Amino acid sequence: MAVLDQAWTKRWVTEIAAFFFLGEEIFGAHMTCCRRKHEHQDYCDKESVILPVLGLWFSLLAQQRGVGVTSSGKELFDIWSSDIERYLPSRFHYPQAAGPTIQRPLFGNLIKKVGKIVQNLDEEELAEILSIDLPNPLEGKLSLEEEVSLRCSSGLEEDVFEF
Repeated sequence: MAVLDQAWTKRWVTEIAAFFFLGEEIFGAHMTCCRRKHEHQDYCDKESVILPVLGLWFSLLAQQRGVGVTSSGKELFDIWSSDIERYLPSRFHYPQAAGPTIQRPLFGNLIKKVGKIVQNLDEEELAEILSIDLPNPLEGKLSLEEEVSLRCSSGLEEDVFEF
């Protein structure tokens, strides 16, 4: 049975997501649903990944503020921010089986709104949202008993997942 803390798990998921999205124009791809002109489907697969990608964008913006920095996150941020509309488009083409191709909203103004949210939060709030432990200024200055006592009295027990 492995025990993983929540912050490590979220960081691992962010690293894996960044690896898969590095340099990819996932929203410029002609997906199977698009090739089939969304026959028997009233949504595009691109629309189904908006929320996870917004979460990744939030994390990448937090990294620019020094919270939860990873090398792959910096690389992905540099790629995506070089051409936001290309990598995180506000609209996309939606081919229809019974009708013309139309433009539908994808991210709309959400990329800018997420940027404003990250800008208005301080580092502690960003770390809390992302469940990242900030460096402890007392680390190494307390005995193990003092640290355990401090953690228990302040409610900072770590969340764990058991597998």
